[in-house]
Amino acid sequence: MTQSHIAPSGGAFAPTPFADLNDLLADWLKGVRAALGETFVGAWLQGSFALGEGHEASDCDSTVAVTADPAAAR
Repeated sequence: MTQSHIAPSGGAFAPTPFADLNDLLADWLKGVRAALGETFVGAWLQGSFALGEGHEASDCDSTVAVTADPAAAR
């Protein structure tokens, strides 16, 4: 399985060649971090975008790692 880390680095957030998708992913990542708090470890793209083969009709697969089950915090 190929993965690409999607956390911003060096101030430039460009995990895909599509500016609109990158903006959406940045907003999504901000929300995920806020919702998961200290349990957030990282987020990665998978599939075609991780391979550099994503295009405008591609879905955007991701994985989020946490240190604890988010359902247990409810």
